[in-house]
Amino acid sequence: MVDKPEDTDAEGIPQLKFKKTRMGRDSILSISLKNEGQVPATVRFDALTHECFTFLGNLSHTITPKSYQSFDIRFTPNKAQNETFLLTFTTLNNPYEQHKVMILGEGYSESVTFEGLPDDELQIGDCIVGKQKSQSF
Repeated sequence: MVDKPEDTDAEGIPQLKFKKTRMGRDSILSISLKNEGQVPATVRFDALTHECFTFLGNLSHTITPKSYQSFDIRFTPNKAQNETFLLTFTTLNNPYEQHKVMILGEGYSESVTFEGLPDDELQIGDCIVGKQKSQSF
């Protein structure tokens, strides 16, 4: 059973939504599973084959009865765009226990613009190593 995420899409597939993440940075979210049964259950995730999403840790884990296990996913955007991946996992020895989670992330880039520079450029001049120099604009 998927304990998180709470959001689902129109087909009822749970969604793991990353916050907007700047290119060059990363975000980590967890999926928590609970074994509600009376015997240990082994969950096996299919390989995460998306260049922006990384599954951290082992792809399979045995969860003891009445306990939770969290699995971390990292989002590292390489473009300023929306990214999606359908992650699937199964409970071993139970063909009826196949689950899906839609992973969503949005990468963005940030442009920095300085206005009011004299002659439209910042001129710092010569600098001495180990000595601080400042310029106001």
